Amino acid sequence: MDRRRNILKNTFKFAASFIVINILFLFVVVAFVLYSTAGKNINSLVPISRKVNPDDLDWEAINEIGGWGIVVDNEGNVVKSYYQEDDKKSYTYIELVDLFDIRHNDKTAFSYGTVDGNKLIIIYPSLVFQKYPP
Repeated sequence: MDRRRNILKNTFKFAASFIVINILFLFVVVAFVLYSTAGKNINSLVPISRKVNPDDLDWEAINEIGGWGIVVDNEGNVVKSYYQEDDKKSYTYIELVDLFDIRHNDKTAFSYGTVDGNKLIIIYPSLVFQKYPP
């Protein structure tokens, strides 16, 4: 009987210590997630909707990580640019497709529709965003 009591007592000690350690671990993880997230929200750098208003994006934050963007119409004319590397006023279809070429390992491009029917193209350095998994 005494042996069963010791087994039961040790089982309760183990269960109680397991619960306490897990609760402490949960508090540490929650504190880490809440207080260690520094920098910009990913939604301000990469839009998540299909139709985007380019002026709503945080272009200063995008430029800080080396990104830039252009808004082009259906003819390839640049309607608006944000920290554009070159001051091109228009792109041919071949040049636009070349922005998305996966053989260029130095940049990653994303394309979005805008609310006024144009296309927003955001270019990031591949060190920040990659087109394919490593």
